[in-house]
Amino acid sequence: MTHIEPRSEDNLQQDLKRVQHQLDTLRMITSELATELNFEKLLKRVAVKAREIIDAEALVIPIIDEERKHYTYMAAEGRNSTDILGQHFAVGVGMCGWVLIHQKPLIFAENMPWSMDEKTQWEVGMESALLVPLIARGEIIGGLSGLGKQGGKSFTAEDLDILKAFASQVSIAIDNARIFRELSEEKERTLTTLNSIGDGVIVTDTAGVITRINPVACQLLGETEHEILGQPLENVFRVRNPDAITTDVNPVARVLETGQQVELTRNAILQDKQGREYRIADSAAPIKDSEGAMHGVILVFHDVTEEYKLLENLRSSEQRYRRLIEHLGDEFFMFTQNVTSGLNFVSPSIRRCLGYSPEEFIENYKNYLTSDPLNDIIEERFNEAMQGIRPDSYEIEMLHKNGEVKRLRVSKTPVFGDSNNVIAIEGLVQDITQQRALEASLRQSQKLEAIGQLSGGIAHDFNNQLGIVMGYLDMLEEGLELQPNQSRWLGTAKKSTQRCIELTQSLMNFSRKKLASQSIINLNECLQSMQSILEHALTPVIEFSMQLDEGASNVVADAGEFQDVMLNLAINARDAMPSGGRLLLQTQSVRFDEEYSCYLNVLMPGRYIKIIIQDSGSGMSPDLLSRIFEPFFTTKPTGQGTGLGMPMVFGFINRVKGGIDVHTVEGEGTCFELYIPQVKHSAIPGEQSSGVADLPRGHEHILLVEDEPALRDLAKQYLTGLGYRVTEAENAIVAKQQLEEGLDPQLLFSDVVMPGGMDGFQLAAHVRECFPEIKILMATGYASRQSASNSPSERKEEIIYKPYSRAILARRIHRVLETTLNEDFTG
Repeated sequence: MTHIEPRSEDNLQQDLKRVQHQLDTLRMITSELATELNFEKLLKRVAVKAREIIDAEALVIPIIDEERKHYTYMAAEGRNSTDILGQHFAVGVGMCGWVLIHQKPLIFAENMPWSMDEKTQWEVGMESALLVPLIARGEIIGGLSGLGKQGGKSFTAEDLDILKAFASQVSIAIDNARIFRELSEEKERTLTTLNSIGDGVIVTDTAGVITRINPVACQLLGETEHEILGQPLENVFRVRNPDAITTDVNPVARVLETGQQVELTRNAILQDKQGREYRIADSAAPIKDSEGAMHGVILVFHDVTEEYKLLENLRSSEQRYRRLIEHLGDEFFMFTQNVTSGLNFVSPSIRRCLGYSPEEFIENYKNYLTSDPLNDIIEERFNEAMQGIRPDSYEIEMLHKNGEVKRLRVSKTPVFGDSNNVIAIEGLVQDITQQRALEASLRQSQKLEAIGQLSGGIAHDFNNQLGIVMGYLDMLEEGLELQPNQSRWLGTAKKSTQRCIELTQSLMNFSRKKLASQSIINLNECLQSMQSILEHALTPVIEFSMQLDEGASNVVADAGEFQDVMLNLAINARDAMPSGGRLLLQTQSVRFDEEYSCYLNVLMPGRYIKIIIQDSGSGMSPDLLSRIFEPFFTTKPTGQGTGLGMPMVFGFINRVKGGIDVHTVEGEGTCFELYIPQVKHSAIPGEQSSGVADLPRGHEHILLVEDEPALRDLAKQYLTGLGYRVTEAENAIVAKQQLEEGLDPQLLFSDVVMPGGMDGFQLAAHVRECFPEIKILMATGYASRQSASNSPSERKEEIIYKPYSRAILARRIHRVLETTLNEDFTG
């Protein structure tokens, strides 16, 4: 049986006093701590007092985080407190972790069982520990941990009871302080956000009294926050709407009345305490809790004075320039862009330019941009304008309402406010689609011009050589007695040479370097000569036929230009029959006894040659038919048509004073009918080859000017063989010198294009001026437009085209020497 020695009265008296002191201390402490709301200060005071009432060497306070995964020593007092403070652990680690997980006290002391599975390494003098949880509102929030009893003693059950009592008293105070800290932090964040807002913000209660306001609102109202808080809104928010019958506007009162968000118009005027006025835009909305109960109103407003002035200026400008804007051409429209890149205004001419109404364009203009890389420059130019720089004009692509892609040139100008800041951007847009098309066509024309110059030069030189070959073949045929085989060989060589001449003629027609002059031509013969070209231009799947009326013969026209017209119409017909079909080319002689109205032009009474070009292709719609003669209009894919072919046809018909009829049905083909006035004159007589004995001869003196030695030698043989006396000159300069030195020929026979600084036209002009008695005959394979235009005597010259035969040269020389120039052939 264990003997318990009775305690003395003095010991009992001392224990009683100690306990009484602890209770008195506990009551005093809890009373003091109940009023402390600063979380950090409260924890420090709790640590000091808890250490005091249990005589601990050290006391720490672990606090668990919101996610309840970690705890941190938020306060520490006593031994090693500096090292302990702020340490961070996962819940479940250590003695504090055990208490936080189990929410039960823990004591390590003499003669008491070890409650944890793991052993703790004790520091000397700290072999006893006392831990109790802090529980508030039924949840663990942290703990109180006493480490080591002062004097090397051990914690007792009485220490545990007193610390538990203390913990239960301070838990609520700690929880309240933590909540107060979180609310303070939230309030601080709210105030920071409120004060950072660029708009004015006012918060009222349900009575319309201001409870919160930010600096921007104070500035606009002209009062300090201290002066404004607690005031009814209507006392400081002096706003009126000049367009309304009633001038008083109180958005908060309307929200409190309706419970709905309201907005003021941009015409609202706010007057501050000093009497300054601002144009404002504002909105007010109710503040409601999760159950829908209203707790107040928030009012947000901002200064739109500058923007309003801009709009007023724009209205004034619109009135001043309305007539200008309304009379903008169809290819122009104007716009005003705000600082956020949206559009405020678009002129009515947008309808004529792009097909949209101003409202449509303002709302959706970005959707009308194509994906053209040029569009990427829009943002760059906008940013430049916003920096006060007037940017260079730039080009973009946009879709017309009808689906066409339009190329536009945009010019922007920044608009400055009273503070010299950019408040808007004004712009002018021009539709340059047609301009770009014309430029592209010009580039194409320049390219063809270059090709034409090259081909014309080649044709000139080639014509000279062909003339030499053909001339000597003629001389061989006439001067030798040939065997049948040799005669056949020679005939084949002449036919091949003639084919080369025809090909060279086609090359000159393309190059446009052949002198374009109207003369009497036989249309049937002209069409027959180009039958091979037409057949090659058409695909094998197209059945081509020609029906030529013998009575449809002579007209006054340029043969090369007429052949271009026919080739163009044939190619158009081919393109209308990609899968094959039929093409008929027919001539007829017709007579009109009274005026006849064609699709294009009105024909006077008289006789005409009617040329019919009829295909079995796709035909044309009425809309397409109405545009076929417009310059640059084409139905062919991009890059496959210039849109100048049909205008060329129309131009030719106008020059010959003819007319055009067009008959077409979609899916059934097209028929063009060209009318050209018929003439009774025949072509220049005697231009066909014949025997030497039949050729006209003479004895006159001829000055022969030709820079090609072989061709000059051939011409000299032709002329001397016909009885003429010939003096040679290798160029115009030499010929001029010979004339000025006294040479007296009856006829000048000169090439047109020659080196040396003077061409044949210039030589002829000099002869006409200084030696008017000398007749002139010019020979050319082609002549440049420049030289032709520079020759004032061009229409007075008789022209023979290379290569020429001896028979043609003989008759032309005789004609010039014996007759005056017939203007019908050269004009």
